[in-house]
Amino acid sequence: MLKKSAGLILLASIFVFSVAIIGCSQLQQSQGIDGGGGREYFPNTDGYSWSYVGTFSSTQSGDAYPPLMITETSAVAQQTFDGTAVLDPLTVQILKGESTITVEALDLSYSHTQTVTGEYYYRVTDSAVYYYGSYGNQGPEATYLVFPLEIGNSWVYSGTSEVLVEDIEDVTVPAGTYSNCYKLSSTGGGLMWLAQNVGIVKFQSGSNQVSVENGVVVGVATTVSTYELTSKNF
Repeated sequence: MLKKSAGLILLASIFVFSVAIIGCSQLQQSQGIDGGGGREYFPNTDGYSWSYVGTFSSTQSGDAYPPLMITETSAVAQQTFDGTAVLDPLTVQILKGESTITVEALDLSYSHTQTVTGEYYYRVTDSAVYYYGSYGNQGPEATYLVFPLEIGNSWVYSGTSEVLVEDIEDVTVPAGTYSNCYKLSSTGGGLMWLAQNVGIVKFQSGSNQVSVENGVVVGVATTVSTYELTSKNF
């Protein structure tokens, strides 16, 4: 299970760098809620950088799964806009991501740290944000965000995957407390909160694995990952 859990964590950390969705304003700098445009809720100036801390929790039950091996998993992550690339016929921006993940076994007999890097492609306009995959794994244009953001609005991200503007909430993370955050949810169960003129302040994703034998559920494994903003350079 150690190997599988670590794999889920790597996927979660990479997904942080391929999603950005909502808008809020810091309590100390409270502003009106207008739903904004692409560059207001997805700041994309070259050199802009964000740092995050990640935490993870796992549960397992049933005969199909042994007792949890992992007792503590943590991560620090950073994403930075760094230049452009040509994906014929489009010129897109490069968002570089790096995440360092530490995994420790229950009896402390195992400790492993791994750094994962990636390069992701976006195009930002006043009306939408589009995503084109990552280096070595480019894909068709996906509609990442649609503006203005309003509660109840939804759109197709890609294929059968949808995004819904679910609510407006206050969010407290290590970087500070933000008010009037748009909360977005995705078909896959991910949640994201964005701050106006800041970007992603919090992201949460989960995965469930159900083991079935002869039509009977014999085990369930659940992993939840949460990333929170710790700082930005603008």
